[in-house]
Amino acid sequence: MSPALLNVAMFGSLIALLISGAPLFAVIGALGIIFGLIVGGPGVLPMFAMRVYDLMVSYSLVAVPLFILMANLLQRSGVIEELFSAIFQWSGRIRGSIAIATVITGVILAAMIGVVGASVIALGLLALPAMLQRKYNRNLALGTVCAAGALGILIPPSIMPIFYSSVTQTSVIDLFAGSIIPGLLLGLLFSFYIVVTTLRRPEYAPIITEEERIEGFWKKMALGKNLIAPTIIIGCVLGVILAGIASPTEAAGVGVFAVAVMLAVRRKLTWTTVKESLLSTISTTGMAMWIAFASTCFVGAYAMGGGQEFANSLLSNLPGGRWGVMLFTQVVYVILGMFVDWIGICLLIVPIFTPILLSMGFDPVFVGVVFMLNMQLSFLSPPFGYALFFVKGIAPADVTMGEIWRSVIPFLCCQAVGLIICLILPELILWLPSLLK
Repeated sequence: MSPALLNVAMFGSLIALLISGAPLFAVIGALGIIFGLIVGGPGVLPMFAMRVYDLMVSYSLVAVPLFILMANLLQRSGVIEELFSAIFQWSGRIRGSIAIATVITGVILAAMIGVVGASVIALGLLALPAMLQRKYNRNLALGTVCAAGALGILIPPSIMPIFYSSVTQTSVIDLFAGSIIPGLLLGLLFSFYIVVTTLRRPEYAPIITEEERIEGFWKKMALGKNLIAPTIIIGCVLGVILAGIASPTEAAGVGVFAVAVMLAVRRKLTWTTVKESLLSTISTTGMAMWIAFASTCFVGAYAMGGGQEFANSLLSNLPGGRWGVMLFTQVVYVILGMFVDWIGICLLIVPIFTPILLSMGFDPVFVGVVFMLNMQLSFLSPPFGYALFFVKGIAPADVTMGEIWRSVIPFLCCQAVGLIICLILPELILWLPSLLK
C-alpha cells in the first residue's frame, strides 16, 4: 500500500468510525492492528507489544494518576469554596465581580488541580448559582464558568504536558514553565472581556448588595487565611518543580501527601472520601491509558507504512515556509479538537507534526506550548468540547446545550487572540524556561 493511500485509508476510516459514535480507544486500536497487519503482516504484533510496554514503563506518566488523585481529594476538601469566597469579597463593588472572581479562582485552581473536569465542576457548583441568583446574564455566567474551568488543562501542573513529553521527549519542566505566562494571558483576556461587556451592558452583571459584602479592611484581610492552603499546595507541587527540587512525578506524590494531610487536619479524611477519590482516579486514568495504548499502535502502523515521510514531504511543500506549516498544523488541531479527545490528538497527530516543525527550526518548548494552547481551546469548541458537557451536567434543567454553545463563543475569540499573540511573540512562552537553564 502506497503512503498516500495509507493516509487516506487510515484517517478516512478513523473519521468515519468516530462519526458513527464508536469509542475512541476501540476505533484507534482496531485500526492500528488492522493496518499494521496489512502493512507488516503478523510480524507487526511484537512491535505493538514493545510500543505498549515502553509506554507502560514511562516514568513521567506515573504523575498522571497522582495529579488526578490530588484533584479528586481537593474537590472534597472545602478549600475551593473558601478560595472563591475570599476572592469574591475582595472584588468588592466592581461590576461583574463574581465573574471576575470566577476567572481568578479558575487560574488558582488550575495551579492546584490541573484536571479540567474537577475545575469546571467545582466552579460550576460555586459560581454559576451565585451569578444566576444575582440575575447575571446567563450567557455571560455559563461562558465564564466554561472558560475559567478549562484553564486547568494549560496552567501547570496539568497532565497535558506529561502526555506531550512522553510522546516528544520535550522537558516536562520546560513545558510547565512555558505555559504559565500564556495561561495568565488567557485569564487576563477573559477578565478584560468581562469588564468591557459589563461596562457596555450594565444589566448583564448587577453590583452585589450591601448585605452580601463584608465591610472593613481588617475583616477582608482576615479572609487571607483562605489562601494559605492553596499557597501551600501550589508551593508543594509547582514550586518544587520549577525550583528544580523535584521532578513532576515526585512533586505529584508530594502534592497528594500535602492534600491528604490538609484533609486530616480538617477532619475530612474519611474512608468515603478516600474510596470515592480512588475510584474516580482509577476510572479517569484507565480511560486515558487505553487511549494511549491504542494510539501508540496506530502511530506504529502509520510509521511502518511510510506515512511519516509522506506527511513530511506534503507539509514541506506548503506555501509560506515554516510559518505556513505552523499555521496549517494549528488549523488542523482546531478542526480535530472539535471532534476528537485531546489525548487522541496528542498521541496520534503530535508524533507526525512535531518532528516536521522541529526540523524547520522551531523551538520544541514553543511548539509544545502552542499545541497545548490549541488543545485548551478545544475544551470550549462545540460540538464536543468537554467543558460544555461538564457545565450542562451541573446547570439548571432549563439551560440548553445550544445556549451553552453560544455562551462560549466570545471566550473562544479571546482564546484565539491569546494563541495569535503567543505565535507572534514566542518570548511569552520561552522567557520562563530560559530562566531555568
